[in-house]
Amino acid sequence: IEYIHEETNQHIFNVFNKYCPSNDGDPISFLADHILPLIYEKREIVNTLYTTQVDPCWKEFLRGTYSEWVLKNVNYQLKYNFNKEDIAYIITTMAISFIEVWIRKENPIPPKEFRETFIQLSKTSLCDYIVS
Repeated sequence: IEYIHEETNQHIFNVFNKYCPSNDGDPISFLADHILPLIYEKREIVNTLYTTQVDPCWKEFLRGTYSEWVLKNVNYQLKYNFNKEDIAYIITTMAISFIEVWIRKENPIPPKEFRETFIQLSKTSLCDYIVS
């Protein structure tokens, strides 16, 4: 399992670590432009990790790894009695969920096509998903 984590995430994490807000813009667009293509390249492995019990701790591994990155690289507002770790966890979990829904499909659309959807999902309030 550790090998699979390293194999699927090392290159992605290296790209994340090169992120510079002054050069790369906002973190959501950076993720859409630079990380989604890397995930797509490894889509078969990533899909397997999401859809099977090969690694039951896969999502927790992702949340732990990328929450740390969010804590260091993303500016956010502290609201609703959440601390910065809570907000980083929420941001990370939402991004992971959007990626999971995309990459779990039998034939996920290419990242260039998914880019705008990912950005819009990231900017949409949960209330906007609900029709009453």
